[in-house]
Amino acid sequence: MIMGMLLGLLCAISGQNWMLIWLGLETNLMSFLMLISQNLTSKKKLSLYFVVQSFGSLLILAGGVLQNSVSSSLITIGLAVKLGLIPVHFWIMPVISSLLSYELSMFLTMQKIGPLTLLFSVNNSKLLFTLLVMNAVMGGIMVLSCTLFQHMVMFSGMVHVSWLLGSVGNSMFWEYMGVYMLILTVMVYCWSNNYFMSMSWNLLNLGGLPPFWGFWVKLKPLMILNMISIPVLLSASMMTLYAYIRLLLSSLAISKIYTKEDFNMLTFIILFPH
Repeated sequence: MIMGMLLGLLCAISGQNWMLIWLGLETNLMSFLMLISQNLTSKKKLSLYFVVQSFGSLLILAGGVLQNSVSSSLITIGLAVKLGLIPVHFWIMPVISSLLSYELSMFLTMQKIGPLTLLFSVNNSKLLFTLLVMNAVMGGIMVLSCTLFQHMVMFSGMVHVSWLLGSVGNSMFWEYMGVYMLILTVMVYCWSNNYFMSMSWNLLNLGGLPPFWGFWVKLKPLMILNMISIPVLLSASMMTLYAYIRLLLSSLAISKIYTKEDFNMLTFIILFPH
C-alpha cells in the first residue's frame, strides 16, 4: 500500500500528460484508502473521502483535456477540492477525526504533495490569490475555536497552504513545503507518543516563532509577495501562533508529569537547523 502511494505520487508529479497525472492521483488515492480502511470502520467516511477525492481528480482531468479558457480554473478548483481548502473543506473534519496518528501524518503531508506540486502548472493568479486570502483569513479565525489537536493542525494547515500559494512559481515554494511537512510529521509523532516537551517546541516552530526554523522560511516569501497578501498572511500566522501558545499553556496546566527525557535530538535539529 505504501509502495502504491509512492508510485502514484511519482506518476502524478512527473506525468507528461493529464491522463497520466490523473492515473497517478487515482493510484495514490486507492492505495491510501486501502491503508485507512483497516482502521477506519465507518463506511460513510470512507465513501465521503473517495467521492470527494475522485471528483477533484475528475475536475483536474477535465481541465487538462479541454485546453480552453476554463481549463486553469477547473484544475485549480480540482486541486482545492483534493487539498480540502476553504470553501470546499467540509469533508476533512469527519475523516481526520477517525485516523490513527501515522495515518493523520500521511494525510497531512504525503497526500498533499501531489496536488501542491501540480499548482505549478496552474496559470490562474486571480483564483490562486482568492484562495490565498480565503484560507488565510478563515483558517486563522477557525483555528482559534479549535479544541482538538487534529482540528487545529487542519485549520492551521490552511494558513500554511496560503503561504505556499503565495510562493507558487518560486523556489521558496519547495523549501517552505519541505520544512512544513517535516515539522508537522515530527509534531504528530510527538503528540501520539505524549512527548509534551518536544511537541511544545515543534508547535512554536510551526507557528513561526523566532528564532526557530519555521520563522526563517516565512521571511523569504515576504520578499516576493504583494502588499495585499503580506498583512493577510501575517495576521493569520499571528492567530495561529496564539492558538498554539494557548494550547501549550492549557496542556501545561493539566500536565502532572513534565520531564526532560522526551526532548530528543531530532527535535533540536529541526528547531535550529543552522
